[in-house]
Amino acid sequence: MLKPRFLDGIIIYILSVLILFTIGGYVQNNFGLIGLALSQIFLVTPPILYSYIKKLDFKTTFKLNKPKIRHLFGGLFLWLGGYFYIIIITNILIMIFPNGLESLEALNEALIFEDSFILNLVVVAVFPAFCEEFIFRGFIMSSFDKGEKSRILSVIISSVLFGILHIYFIKIIPTALLGFIIGYSVYKSNSIFVGSFIHFLNNALSVVMMFLVDKINTSYNSEFLSEVSTTQSVSIVDNSMMFFVMIFIISTLFIFLGNFLLSDKSNNQEINN
Repeated sequence: MLKPRFLDGIIIYILSVLILFTIGGYVQNNFGLIGLALSQIFLVTPPILYSYIKKLDFKTTFKLNKPKIRHLFGGLFLWLGGYFYIIIITNILIMIFPNGLESLEALNEALIFEDSFILNLVVVAVFPAFCEEFIFRGFIMSSFDKGEKSRILSVIISSVLFGILHIYFIKIIPTALLGFIIGYSVYKSNSIFVGSFIHFLNNALSVVMMFLVDKINTSYNSEFLSEVSTTQSVSIVDNSMMFFVMIFIISTLFIFLGNFLLSDKSNNQEINN
């Protein structure tokens, strides 16, 4: 079973980023929603072509294994629990760098187009759930995975690269944390489709929140929900410390539950083999 090497992962990452910010940027600026979909295809094309030319094992490289139901639920709970921490980190960064909120608002306005909800959902949630997962949790994570001791490191490296891809400084750390949640789920389940499931849920939530903003007529609710969607969060500021502690406990329990569901001894043996 031929797998990509460390250098292969670096080459593909640089190549994909260059294509994304040149050709991808052009089609996004000129063709709107269709351009965004095309840019995702451009992003995933290099690792697929490279794997074909190098005759790499596609199933192993991209972890094309059927997910178990418990792993899907494990990924779901891990994401739900980790989302609370992503909210905290995002809000802290906004407090430290308040100008970053304007960048986030501009970015979300650029990503959501005045088309149908379903079309936005497909392009903003479905396409990245597969295209970005194939390159980051598929090719790149496999290229850095050289055995049991290096697997967590491969998750961390791919997560950092995933965060950097999103350019905006204020998004890098929260997105890298999301990438770690997805990568860890893929590592434990040995299935790219678990990662695609989590990625879809995360992006779909953003689409839903942005469309809710458009449906709210009052300026107060519109401003409130706009902040929710652009930071991918709900406001942390709450007068009740008990509420904050309760959410913290529930989120932590979700993380432990997710990890428990993802921890499958029989599956770990398959990974090691």
